[in-house]
Amino acid sequence: MTDVNKKLWAYRRNEARMESKEYELESKLQAYVMKRLRQCKEIKVFKTIKSNEAGVSDIIACAGGRYIAIELKVKKNKTTPLQKNFLDEIHKAGGIAFEARTWREVKDVFKLAGYNLDEYFENEVSSGF
Repeated sequence: MTDVNKKLWAYRRNEARMESKEYELESKLQAYVMKRLRQCKEIKVFKTIKSNEAGVSDIIACAGGRYIAIELKVKKNKTTPLQKNFLDEIHKAGGIAFEARTWREVKDVFKLAGYNLDEYFENEVSSGF
């Protein structure tokens, strides 16, 4: 097995573990998602800490020219009516807006925008990160 294949195998093994990991705290999921998205040079991403408008999603991003809003939730936490309204407004405006509970779900949201994070990270691993 070549060094590149070893790196890809290790990446895929770790990625499979992290994709479905269920976090206890929303802040931990947010930190992981932000860390990973900031590694992608073609994505501009912001974490909403506090906004003057209630209900604004946790993560706002632009990828491939598409506006993306992601409301992160863990365990049995549910989106509030204001958060649901914000997601609906983004959809109406032509953006992509979803609730996500895992890194896999976040990656699926970006696929809807035409941005395959699996391919991006595998190419980065293959080229030496």
